[in-house]
Amino acid sequence: MDFRHTLAVILAMQLMTGTIRAIEGERDLFCLFQTAGLSREDYVGPWIGVGFDDGRVRTIRWSYGCAGVKSLDWLPPKLGELELFHRKSRKRLHTRCLPRTLMFCWIVMSDVFGKVDLVSLPAPLQVLNLQSNRIAGTISLTYLPRNISAILFWGNPIQKVVVDNDALPHTLRKVHFHYLKKVIKIQTIDGSTADRRISLSDLLDSQQFKLLLAKSSCSPTIFEQK
Repeated sequence: MDFRHTLAVILAMQLMTGTIRAIEGERDLFCLFQTAGLSREDYVGPWIGVGFDDGRVRTIRWSYGCAGVKSLDWLPPKLGELELFHRKSRKRLHTRCLPRTLMFCWIVMSDVFGKVDLVSLPAPLQVLNLQSNRIAGTISLTYLPRNISAILFWGNPIQKVVVDNDALPHTLRKVHFHYLKKVIKIQTIDGSTADRRISLSDLLDSQQFKLLLAKSSCSPTIFEQK
């Protein structure tokens, strides 16, 4: 592992954790890496909770005790799995900035706020778990990745969900919404009843809830109907 690769990881991870002050836009990031003689593909290094394959970062699993993640816009471009638990640092989630290779995305109790656009999710995505954040506004289930298995928004102050029943992928097992202090409205684009896979129940059953929070539970099979 050479110095350039190690420096690239330091730059990338410091951007995520906020050690470096926020950089505005792709142009500024490019200039920073160019100054160091690096490309945005150069993400390699010995980081706790970071998994590598063929010299690229493939997994990030950070939970209690790690540095706060202040930005989700600079994730490694070849990332396949992301697990962030209890990363208490206020941030937005711009789905267009997620790695296009991402298959499993768990950002739980991590102070994500604002609106989330599901239209621009990565095509390979199978599980999107955004439980217990501060996501608000309207969620549109009108264009989803064709292999998506589960979408979990429990514990977010969402106002409304717009659904196109005909556009829901066959692979989808569960879409879960609930917020104790607010009634969430579900509206279909044709005025019909929403697909039964979309749930507003107050809590998942205890066994399934434990599976959802288990750090080894990145398999979509846990969402099979009992």
